[in-house]
Amino acid sequence: MKNICQNTVFAVIDEATKRFAPLLRENEEKKQALLEDCQMLDGLLERFSGLGVDVDVGEVSTEITVVVGVRYPTFESPRDPFYTLLDRSIRFGCKQGIDPDEISLTFTFPGIWEAAR
Repeated sequence: MKNICQNTVFAVIDEATKRFAPLLRENEEKKQALLEDCQMLDGLLERFSGLGVDVDVGEVSTEITVVVGVRYPTFESPRDPFYTLLDRSIRFGCKQGIDPDEISLTFTFPGIWEAAR
């Protein structure tokens, strides 16, 4: 399941970039920050028996929402990457999955686009 979040997010980002052109273009610095977020999310998927990833880009807000499904997540250390993800996200939510041991973690990150010049 290596890089499933990264691959899924960047496939959706590529499609959104095509839709947003020529008005918006990707900001490489913001894209790099999103890559780091995806790497941390991939780490969560590996640690907690990841169930999958869903990604959406807001057509107006350009915010990027990533939902990861995991089993039995525990975050004991304040240095856990989970807390970095919380700090870097605009919004966070969680809900129980179909099975009682499953949980969906929803992170919304700022968009990576800026006005084209």
